[in-house]
Amino acid sequence: GKKGRKGGGGSADANGKSERMEVKPQVGHPDPPLLLCDHSRWVDVWRLGEGIHGGPGGATAEAVDSVKGHDGMMKLAAAPTHVLRAKLGGSRRTLCSAISPDGKFIAVSDTHALRLFQLIVEEGGEYRIEKQDTPKGVNAAQQLVFTPDGKVLIAVGASGAVHVIDLHAGEATGKLTAHVPKISSAALALEQASAAAKSGKRKAGDEGGAPDADKGAVSVEDIGCPPVSHVCCSADNQWLAVITTKGHRRVAGVHVYSLDNLKLHASLPAPPGHASWPPVSAVALSASGILALAVRDNGLLTYDVESKELTQWSSTLASAGMSAPREMASLPGQICNLSFDPTPGSSVLLAQTPSAIARMNLSKKPVVDAPAPSKKRRKKERERGPGGHGGGDGKSELQPRNGNPGQGGDGDVKVATLDNPCLLLSYFAPRQALMVERPWEEVLEAMPAPLYRHRYGT
Repeated sequence: GKKGRKGGGGSADANGKSERMEVKPQVGHPDPPLLLCDHSRWVDVWRLGEGIHGGPGGATAEAVDSVKGHDGMMKLAAAPTHVLRAKLGGSRRTLCSAISPDGKFIAVSDTHALRLFQLIVEEGGEYRIEKQDTPKGVNAAQQLVFTPDGKVLIAVGASGAVHVIDLHAGEATGKLTAHVPKISSAALALEQASAAAKSGKRKAGDEGGAPDADKGAVSVEDIGCPPVSHVCCSADNQWLAVITTKGHRRVAGVHVYSLDNLKLHASLPAPPGHASWPPVSAVALSASGILALAVRDNGLLTYDVESKELTQWSSTLASAGMSAPREMASLPGQICNLSFDPTPGSSVLLAQTPSAIARMNLSKKPVVDAPAPSKKRRKKERERGPGGHGGGDGKSELQPRNGNPGQGGDGDVKVATLDNPCLLLSYFAPRQALMVERPWEEVLEAMPAPLYRHRYGT
């Protein structure tokens, strides 16, 4: 549904500065599920609405019938409810946050400290939070994620090390560093000698220079590019995927750990046609051990974690020289989120860009016999939209680009463009997904007023 003004898609603080907003899906036991919204200076907790004849366990036949004739939207028995707002003290801003699948804990971190809160429901249905002791061994985190069983918190530090925190014990029980590059003492000494030589030249040639400027060994690539860009847990609590980025003394990579023994299972090879890993924009890990990765130009890669190789779906595309089904080539924007259907045995994957959504079934063989559309044709399709006019047709029901509504063809890939920016598309229960949009009207209201100036000569 569309995000209302109470906790909306973004706002401004008391100083008029714009606030970022991130939404965190919460897949777990509470009925209805909870949603965490991070506004940088505070976090909001929402209780999702309840559909008629449907619940988190799956929609019934009556619920499916009620969708027909209502533009694909399910009728609600109860609307979403804002249940809690927690503000950060001082002028600090959150770096990351997460809510546990069982709805019992909320983790928030800024540049100074990691804070853990317990979410308590009173007898009257009111929600409140209670601060817990800071987990021992962890100061701050740049990425936070709970395991699906809600017993372990994964926190990624500024150096890229992954801390495994046992919530029952309240301390870090493991530290994963196999993906962090090891710097030998010889290489470190060579770097320090090179930095000292450069600073000596500046001191001799420029008295106003800063001779100690290079001793920190911080490169431009490290600014705004954290060592770890994504972390993701499998639904069966067995695997942890860690995506590293390219930077000073490190290379991009995709690493999979076993949460059973806290050891590195595999560092996956680069995709076909690439000497190294391209930037990854989104990641998802299914309960069956299928790792999905979105790369540039909306390329989509799927790996079997157990065999450490590409799945048959991706191998078929790679053999045809394609990085994704042809329907994905015309998807406007860059994929920013992926989500697997948690139904046991399901291979359905949702992909989201800020202006479009896509659904694909990885168990079906992708279509590779038709040539991919040219760049000029893709541009025209983005401008025209599937409805024949700019901005798309605004339909909520997913439809294939070159097929009839409700039929995905051999590849079973369906794409739909949206009228409003999409903040989140994610499964929260078997066969049930949540989509959060921010209407353009709210975007325009948040923009500053135009600056009028006198134009001379008029």
